[in-house]
Amino acid sequence: MRLADLCSSVVSFCAVDAAPDFRCFTGTAGVKAAVAYSIPTLIVIGIALPCFASATPADSLIQEGIQLYRMRTLPQAVATLRRALQAHPASLEARIYLARALVQEDRVPEALREVRILLERFPADPEAEFQAGRLLQELAGSRFARLQRLAPDSSETHALLGKYYEAQGRPQEALTEYRLALERNPEGRGLHFFTGNVYWKLRKFDDAIRELQSELALNPSHTLANHRVGNIYVSRREAREAIPYLQRALAGDSSFLEAHRDLGRAFRLLERWEEALREFQYVAERRPEDDTIHFQLAGVYKAAGDAKRATAELEIHERVSRKRLEAARQK
Repeated sequence: MRLADLCSSVVSFCAVDAAPDFRCFTGTAGVKAAVAYSIPTLIVIGIALPCFASATPADSLIQEGIQLYRMRTLPQAVATLRRALQAHPASLEARIYLARALVQEDRVPEALREVRILLERFPADPEAEFQAGRLLQELAGSRFARLQRLAPDSSETHALLGKYYEAQGRPQEALTEYRLALERNPEGRGLHFFTGNVYWKLRKFDDAIRELQSELALNPSHTLANHRVGNIYVSRREAREAIPYLQRALAGDSSFLEAHRDLGRAFRLLERWEEALREFQYVAERRPEDDTIHFQLAGVYKAAGDAKRATAELEIHERVSRKRLEAARQK
């Protein structure tokens, strides 16, 4: 399953007393060396000075926030890292440390929201997935152990066990647990989404829509439920039905790149070229190494009669595809 899905679904169930011991790094080679290996000051200065000379105010805030975190002055660390992210929202390092500080402050839903943002902004980054996976597994494991002791047959226990099976790639066992959770709490928010999301992954779209619509009846603004329904309609080439759901998904999270992509696909099906371009360009600006988005842009430019830009996007698509294949061969 996608870690972003796990992150969004665990929010209502998780609370822990201590953050996992993440393997987090600072942003420059000199600081990395100083922290990890205690290199003598003279050598560190020689390595790090070129980096500090060009450090931005956001970089300084990030380093300040990290130091506050390490000194366990957590409220100040949270405030400083939030300011850093306002100036530099794409900082993986700041997002990880902010999530860790929030967990240790027992502000778990806020921490999980930060992890979800991190995964959406860095969808193929191994470090982001490593850090997020460690956090989510620790949160889920801690909460599940407590629930098993206190309420082994509760709706929450079955729901969290379902998430465990889902993360292990065992969808049928996950569905069994989600159904048990729904039997015990038919109005529980999120439970219909969990069930529908598994059906969506299995491409059992009729079952998925039924469950997702049940979730939306309880929670009309559920971002992922709206996206999944919209995505199904786009896959069925039912663009007019898809658009309202995708727009509601983006109303809940304007940075949700997959919703922008699917909305672009819907506009393309309706030959609304300018609107399709707007959505695809939004994704391409944030994921320039995504070869598929450049292919989609090429198709829209060609349909709109702009052969020059269509050719340019195809060239980018081919270059990025070759780069990705070469990287895969080297692993």
